[in-house]
Amino acid sequence: RLVETMSKLQDNQPAITDFVKIRADKNQDGGQLAQDFDKPSSITIPVKRNRREAGFPSKDSETSPVPYDDVFEKALDEASSGTCTTDDPHEMDSEQPVTILSLTTVMRTLLNENNTQIMSQMRDMVKHEIEKSTIKLSTDLKQLREENDTLKSRIMILEKSHTDMTAKQDQLALEVNHNAQYSRKSTLRAVGIADDKNASVEKCIDTLCKTLNDHLPAGAMIEPDHIEIAHRLPGRDGKPRQIIAKFFDRLVKDKVMSNKRHLKGTNVRIYHDLSPRNRVLLKEVKQHNDIDQAWYNNMKVYGKLKSGTIKVFSIYDNI
Repeated sequence: RLVETMSKLQDNQPAITDFVKIRADKNQDGGQLAQDFDKPSSITIPVKRNRREAGFPSKDSETSPVPYDDVFEKALDEASSGTCTTDDPHEMDSEQPVTILSLTTVMRTLLNENNTQIMSQMRDMVKHEIEKSTIKLSTDLKQLREENDTLKSRIMILEKSHTDMTAKQDQLALEVNHNAQYSRKSTLRAVGIADDKNASVEKCIDTLCKTLNDHLPAGAMIEPDHIEIAHRLPGRDGKPRQIIAKFFDRLVKDKVMSNKRHLKGTNVRIYHDLSPRNRVLLKEVKQHNDIDQAWYNNMKVYGKLKSGTIKVFSIYDNI
């Protein structure tokens, strides 16, 4: 291969010289390259020899010859320095001056230009891809912003709707509590009255009237005919169950409640029948550290602060 390559280089030297002269106009080193190629070539083509003369082992030998590609590469490297010397019997065994430095320079120049073009193309490709990705990202970002604005508008509408619904719910709860308390205006609860588990409704009414009349003044005494219905409520074991009684006339019930102070010193207590939410509210007001006294009257829960101020409380107050 080395012999054939050198022969082709010598045959094509005029064409290579013309090529270098043409490039002299574009490359400041071209003139020197052309001068180098105008010089007589001193390439010496080695004479073909047989395997033994060339130093190769015989066919029967187990040692394999050095590949021609390696020999050729090494020859080109040494040719760049102007000489080709070797002690290896697999290669040429004599010093052979080679003047192909100009060709090597041209090839390197072409490679450099090719690399420059490749790098430029790669930069253009990367720039194009970046611009393409940037445009796509900008479009996606714009779309996301539009969707975000739409969602913000919907959230504002939902928040307003939620606020309105919460206000309506609170108002409905107040109305429900008011109605629940209004239906109990004629009802009271009695605590501490002796319990008879087998007593009927009539017996329960008679027991309530007798117990209260024993302590109430004459003007506040009640008769069984004043009570529409009365019964015991579930309670704790070992303690008398409460009695809840509904009066026909709310004024009679209010008269009894206004004289409950006469029950002090006894085990009997009477209370207004409160709605579930008002019972919780009254309990919370009583337990507050700043409240000196709390009570219920005429559908409302009152509290007297330690400062002496009386305040009306609602079920939605942050006690």
